[in-house]
Amino acid sequence: MSKKGFGGGKWCIAGDFNSISSVEERRGLSQGTSPTSEMREFRSFVEDLELEDLPLLGRRFTWFHSNGRAMSRIDRFLVSPEWQSNWGPNLLFNNAWLEHRNFLKVVEDGWKNQNVYGWMGYVLKEKLKELKSTLRAWAP
Repeated sequence: MSKKGFGGGKWCIAGDFNSISSVEERRGLSQGTSPTSEMREFRSFVEDLELEDLPLLGRRFTWFHSNGRAMSRIDRFLVSPEWQSNWGPNLLFNNAWLEHRNFLKVVEDGWKNQNVYGWMGYVLKEKLKELKSTLRAWAP
């Protein structure tokens, strides 16, 4: 597969791909220790379209069998470099802020004082963006 024919622009492809890209993304199911053709094909899809597989925060797997022993990472957010560059500089969060006596009030006020309208995904994005600015201005 090639990027040619898909056009440019910002891409974010998210969902259950029901596929893993390496053996480390699956646990508790019978499998070999080397990549399968399905894994190679999925990695090729991501590389050919020049997508970045955003990392998970907080856990390694997105699907868990009811027995609790089998798990896989099959849900993903794949984004283009153009989509990534749309967000501007990251906010470097300082854990010491959590101990500051005014932190929760700043966050609460910053969140409540925003009047953003639109579909919920847009509202969330705009509120987080504004909260980032509020925290940058407040940061001790």
